[in-house]
Amino acid sequence: MEVRPHRVYAEDESGRPLLNTIAIVHSASPKAVRIVLDADPDDRSQWVWVNLANGDVVLGVYPQGPTYEQIERDAQPPSDL
Repeated sequence: MEVRPHRVYAEDESGRPLLNTIAIVHSASPKAVRIVLDADPDDRSQWVWVNLANGDVVLGVYPQGPTYEQIERDAQPPSDL
């Protein structure tokens, strides 16, 4: 299932969205994913859990150094958000 590009906003105590964007979510290309997954461990972060304030959990790995440079264009969010 394709992820529609969208912004994630901060929320107040009652769960109402505020104007602050805390993240932009959009799909990664299969090619960029493969580059990061196949990267030398020195060119990517360790695997991490990211626990969001709303209870969502994200499994993440962050490109670094040459790996970041290879996927930088693919990782740019859509300009119309």
